[in-house]
Amino acid sequence: LFIRFSFKHSILGEDQGHGRPFDIQPNAIILIPSERTNDSARARRQAMKEAVLLCHVLFGVACLLTTTCLFVDVLNAHEGNLARIRWMSRAAALSLWLAFMAGGWFYVVDYKADRDVILKGPWPFAHNYFMETKEHFVITLLLLATYLPIAASNNLAANRDARRLVLCVAALVAVLALMAEGHGGIIAMGVKMGLLGKTN
Repeated sequence: LFIRFSFKHSILGEDQGHGRPFDIQPNAIILIPSERTNDSARARRQAMKEAVLLCHVLFGVACLLTTTCLFVDVLNAHEGNLARIRWMSRAAALSLWLAFMAGGWFYVVDYKADRDVILKGPWPFAHNYFMETKEHFVITLLLLATYLPIAASNNLAANRDARRLVLCVAALVAVLALMAEGHGGIIAMGVKMGLLGKTN
């Protein structure tokens, strides 16, 4: 983007190629890059990055909380709460998929710069261990969360084995989601430590 300047008077100068004066016509428009516009574009990109990362965290927390409530409901399953259990199982799966898509977008588009900061900082293990581990177990987490609504579609009030299955799946989803949140926090601290090292 550029700023347009209009000159109301002719400006005399010298044509460097031929050594003769040249004339800039009245109202000529000169295009000059705008540093303010570039700063604004960078600010918008940074805001977009933070919004995507925030969605990743919030949807992950929503999955964790929903699955925990689901677990408690299944412990006391009866005909009156079966509809709520099935609704919460779908909400947990949807929340996790949304968290996965937001995190995937961030990983592909923006994480490379953060990774370089982490690896050059005092906490390289934040990427080498925690990010690498998170990348792998999140696939298991997705599969379990996707299976949760299928398992919850049974009559949990009457079927004891189905109830046990849903409890196991919900517990695994909750534990893995909590692990993912913890790993994400350490990765974020790795970026912070790397940036602090640069300033010092």
